[in-house]
Amino acid sequence: MEDSRRLKVAIICVSLAISFPLFAHIISIDSFAPQHVARVQQVLETGHISEPYIYLSGFYSLGSILALMWGTTSTPLLFAPVTIFPYIALYYALLKRISGSHLIAGLLVLIQFLASLNGTSKTFYWPHGIGALLQFTIVLLLFIEVDKPTKRFYPIGLLAGTTLVFVSYDRTAIVLLTLVTLMLTRRLIYDPIKQVATNRQVENIVPILLVVEFGFLNFIYLRFIPVFLGAGPSISSFDKLLMEWFTNDETSTQLAKSLYFTQPVESTYIAVAKYVVIALSLLFFVSMFYYHVLRDRPREDSILIHSFLVGIGGFIFIRFVMGHPAVAWLHPPAVLCIAYFWRLGDRALPKINLRQWSAVAIAVLLIAQPAFFVVNEQNRTINRTDGYQDFDATSQWAMQYTNVSEIKSSVLTKYLLQLFMETNTPEPASDGAAIQKISIENVGQLRNGSKPTSGYYAINYEWKWLALKNWVNLESWDQSRARIRSNVHVHKVYNAEQTTIYYSSNETA
Repeated sequence: MEDSRRLKVAIICVSLAISFPLFAHIISIDSFAPQHVARVQQVLETGHISEPYIYLSGFYSLGSILALMWGTTSTPLLFAPVTIFPYIALYYALLKRISGSHLIAGLLVLIQFLASLNGTSKTFYWPHGIGALLQFTIVLLLFIEVDKPTKRFYPIGLLAGTTLVFVSYDRTAIVLLTLVTLMLTRRLIYDPIKQVATNRQVENIVPILLVVEFGFLNFIYLRFIPVFLGAGPSISSFDKLLMEWFTNDETSTQLAKSLYFTQPVESTYIAVAKYVVIALSLLFFVSMFYYHVLRDRPREDSILIHSFLVGIGGFIFIRFVMGHPAVAWLHPPAVLCIAYFWRLGDRALPKINLRQWSAVAIAVLLIAQPAFFVVNEQNRTINRTDGYQDFDATSQWAMQYTNVSEIKSSVLTKYLLQLFMETNTPEPASDGAAIQKISIENVGQLRNGSKPTSGYYAINYEWKWLALKNWVNLESWDQSRARIRSNVHVHKVYNAEQTTIYYSSNETA
């Protein structure tokens, strides 16, 4: 009877996890989502994938197939919930396997889907969302092999891994780092003669994935290495964290040459509480793991979670060096640790009841996640639009009356305009209609009355914050509407609802 009640609660949690994003994230997308949908449109129009984008050929091919099945352009992929159902099914199966409880798995799935402020990553069509499905498949197979060793991991893991390489570079990096860590950890802990069968399968898969990643794709050489070895971002990851969550307008103006987007103070308090729970969960797990490494031997399933944690940690470090403060990626390994603590109960770590901590952590996150969403909703800091008609109209005007390469805009506006330029032309737009990303300096010039670089500036006043290159987020254009309109060095040449195009010439005012 008790198990039946827990299963019913789990079903309710999963139902809420499905319902919440479908209700809360309507037309709320990641800034880079239109970029990928535009490339899918290029594939539909040309019948092939351009060489620079071959590193995501699996993702673009699947998107093209979906659009052809629906008989539409690629645009519906922006907000079609194609990822949410397999995502929840795989994530629930993984958490159930780790925790041994339907109830805990259901609660943690709900927490995961309460954690986002847009629907791109887990609900809509997104390379790292589709990649997550393959990543969950690989991790789930590893846990299944721990409980019941078979030879299924090699063929299925190899297929999922090689497919992942062509779908998501983020998830590929995490999986590779996880598998390499798993392989090395087992070699250090186990006697080579007693190597488990799963490790031999992992050792056979990793070299193949590395060959595919480094031998068949240009992403590492043409994109990752130049950025990683470059001069570095104009604003460091640490400064971005401070400006978004803790510092005042004076500091953000000094560092960003324009007002940096700052979270509401209530959001900061909630985020601090949430990440204290996440940090403690990770700390307890690491302490438990190395406690058993020193005393006897850690459990096989804890070795898997440790490897995943190290893989995520390596990925976060790489992102941080590149200028992206990707602390949100600490959430997935923490969730696995919380699920694992429930399975262990009060064992594994002296003086700490891990099951009680698991219950406390779940309770805090169940309060913090919806509270964070509500605070951002009330403070109007979620980028959401009531439609894309103004981008459609603006793209048509821009193609007819401007040199598209002279247009500058923020990331989301740029890629939405490019997407509609692709869909509104019978022939593929040249290089995706190469609109430029606006610089921090240009934003500051528009806002403080200075003369910006000559060209067109596409501004959407509806967005609550602006994403620029190198993960720089500035306050909404709407906060500076009056100052931009009073800037004598720019002239409004087109307007469609909330989207306006200004022009700045070389002539002296």
